Amino acid sequence: MSNSTNSSTTASASLAFGIPMVIVALCSVVICIIIIVLILKKSAGNFFQLKIVDRVAFYTVTYDLLFYAAQVAHGVHRALANGIPEGIQCSIQAIFLLEFAYSQTFLSVITAIFVFMLILKGRQISFGKYDWRMQLPVIGIPLAILITAAGFGQLCSNRTYCGFREVRGVLSWHFLGFFLIVVLSILTITILYLIIWCYVRIESNRIKTTLQKQTAVKANRLAFKLSLFVLVYVVQFGGNAVEGLWISISEPPLSLRYASVVASVTGGILNGIVYFAIRRTT
Repeated sequence: MSNSTNSSTTASASLAFGIPMVIVALCSVVICIIIIVLILKKSAGNFFQLKIVDRVAFYTVTYDLLFYAAQVAHGVHRALANGIPEGIQCSIQAIFLLEFAYSQTFLSVITAIFVFMLILKGRQISFGKYDWRMQLPVIGIPLAILITAAGFGQLCSNRTYCGFREVRGVLSWHFLGFFLIVVLSILTITILYLIIWCYVRIESNRIKTTLQKQTAVKANRLAFKLSLFVLVYVVQFGGNAVEGLWISISEPPLSLRYASVVASVTGGILNGIVYFAIRRTT
């Protein structure tokens, strides 16, 4: 009787959580679609001639759209099935959910490196034709990690979604493949931007000529605009890093799990706010 009651309570909690998550994620999906349409309209058929800030915005919201679409599909499945899927269904959903979350992670790191090279070295990184040098690691590295994890049976259901198998310890897939990657990306991004802003402050005091000042202002504005998208990533997935560390030690409270998932699905809305703020200033 007790097991039946616990199962019923878990199912009710899953349904109560799944519906709001779907609503928030749908809002993010709508905003992402609007931004994609606006950027494509602006490109007038010459997408790769757009400024890097527009292309980064496009890639960011595209991965957002795919991530939230996967979240919506996962949430709908949970609501209809009255619980979290199991087996191969869960593994497939985990790959889609984590692939596009990882893609945003690597895109944010690459963006931070781009800004670092632009400000400190005075040159833009070439991403090659169709930006393939950006897209290959952004898509390929996460896919390789997740397929390997699935092959070792490390993708399964947990209390709130399908993801890495939750095993305690620092040698678990959840710790190494999830927590460590998110934390290292956040640390890398933070260190790069701290160096950038210190450098900008020093250079601003040193520059004398008007032409140099104009060039510095343009570069600094670009860095600031791109940094806003990176800031959204930190807000969006910072909670997942806390959750991942907690899981490697003990079972985290359900409220923390829900909070990290909600933060991840609101990122699209935040990216929309950033994009429209940038759009107004250009």
